[in-house]
Amino acid sequence: MVTMEVPSIGVRELRELMPISSAGDAAAAAADDNDEVDIDLAQSSCLVLDCRAFLAFGAARVRGSVCVRWGALERRRSGAAGMTLERAVPCSEARARLLAGRVASLVLVDEASPSFESLSGESTARAAALALRQHAPRVPLVFLAGGFSSFHAAYPELCRLSAAPPELPGSPNTCTPRGGHGVTPLYDQGGPVELRPFLLLGSALHSSQHGALRTLGVTALLDVTGREAERVGPAAVMRYLSVPVADSPAADIAVWFRSAIQFIESERHRGGRVLVFCQAGVSRSATICLAYLMWRSRMRLEEAFAFLKGRRSVVSPNLGFMGQLLQFEAQLLAATPREDAGTADCGGGGGGGDGDDASGSTPRALPGTPVAPSSPCSVFSFSPGSLPVLSPVPPVSSC
Repeated sequence: MVTMEVPSIGVRELRELMPISSAGDAAAAAADDNDEVDIDLAQSSCLVLDCRAFLAFGAARVRGSVCVRWGALERRRSGAAGMTLERAVPCSEARARLLAGRVASLVLVDEASPSFESLSGESTARAAALALRQHAPRVPLVFLAGGFSSFHAAYPELCRLSAAPPELPGSPNTCTPRGGHGVTPLYDQGGPVELRPFLLLGSALHSSQHGALRTLGVTALLDVTGREAERVGPAAVMRYLSVPVADSPAADIAVWFRSAIQFIESERHRGGRVLVFCQAGVSRSATICLAYLMWRSRMRLEEAFAFLKGRRSVVSPNLGFMGQLLQFEAQLLAATPREDAGTADCGGGGGGGDGDDASGSTPRALPGTPVAPSSPCSVFSFSPGSLPVLSPVPPVSSC
């Protein structure tokens, strides 16, 4: 293990480095989705690098912090070379500020370690420290004693928390006042969110709002509720694909990725718009959208997840689905290695603006045998050369 010294600071010292006024604190406490607070921190001279696992970072983090990208896949691919600066600071804007000399201090944060010296030799924080000392040796580097847990306990208003997993209708925690009129769950509020000009994500309720479907110009429905819904009104004449998967960690949703991607791509080429939905628009439909974004936009899972979370805060694929998405990411990377892994947007925003993604990147190809979609209720055409080549999947259930 390489010996290096990184001094520690306390939570109060980190608070003093954060350029947020008392008014900003109050605003942050009142609304966790106050993006302006995050933007102020991201532009400050203090750069906070979160060394925890990406899912922990997605659930709760110091406002304005950047998640260090160093999962098991990155470790294997990097080998003895160690972490690159692009992994240590994956946000391109923050990295540009660092290299331009506009960052006065770097703060490493893990979950709860008391000091840098207490970290194991394989820790993400140690790997990040080595990369930062190599590429930004003149910028002071410190470690937050007590980690995120201590900072959150002292300054919860300066932490950004994701929305709690929503309750399904009929669950014990669903509020139903007297008179039988239930409170609209968080996941049904508002409307579908646009992920790309041709791709929207929402809940089963959103898919039944015919007026909204017309207004949004939806031309196709990708149903991941696991049951066949009655289609009336505009939905009756829309192109339709059913993906019968239960929202269970044991369910195999990955076998449907190819069919779903083909369906979305077909509608994109037609100039249409697809609404992907499940019961709550939280787990199953979010997983399908993540798989599509990873393939079409050449995103890593953590990039796609951050982007999706920024558009629809309630998304939360179950752990089984997240594991399958990680395997899908490994397949994509193995098939078409990505030369520039440091193009993630800060804070989960951004994304391509047009139908073919603003980056101009082309989708990755995968090994396997291409198969044509074979659902009698899902009539669409596609160009095999423009689609991912996945292993065969079962035909979509009959409508």
